[in-house]
This record gives sequence, structure tokens and C-alpha cells, in this order.
Amino acid sequence: MSKIEIQLPRALADFVEGQVEAGLFKSVEDAVEDAVRRASEEIWPESAQLALIRAAIAEGLEDIEAGRTSECSIEDIIAEARAASAQR
Repeated sequence: MSKIEIQLPRALADFVEGQVEAGLFKSVEDAVEDAVRRASEEIWPESAQLALIRAAIAEGLEDIEAGRTSECSIEDIIAEARAASAQR
């Protein structure tokens, strides 16, 4: 992770510190990271979607490497997806 130092106006610094003190974040760094992530998702919504897709792919690859797999056909996958969608 890259280190970036910033200066905030007192009102924003107080707000961020208040969020940490209220227990919403573990640290000022976490609060600022969350704010920047949310702003980037608002500005570039497709990048947020890509990040979710990449995370899901990484999780799937970890499952494969750990041997957590099962045999199924594409028809099984589609049927399972349709059933899950119908429950929503």
C-alpha cells in the first residue's frame, strides 16, 4: 500500500477523528481510505464493479488451489443462479 500524507481543514479533521472515536473506523487511515474508495466508486462506478469481479475471481482461484471444487455442468450452474434469483 502506498503512503500519502494529506492536510485537512480543521472541520474535516474533526469529523474524521469523530468517526474513529465513535467506533465507525479503527483508525483515521481507515476512515480516509473508505472516503476515497466511496468517492472513486461514485466517479468511476465501473471500476467498483471490476474490483468486485476481480475479488470474486481471486476467491474462486483460491478455492481451486485449495481443492474446494465440485463437478457440475453449465446447466447446473444456470439452474442454481435462476433459483437464487427467483428467491430475491
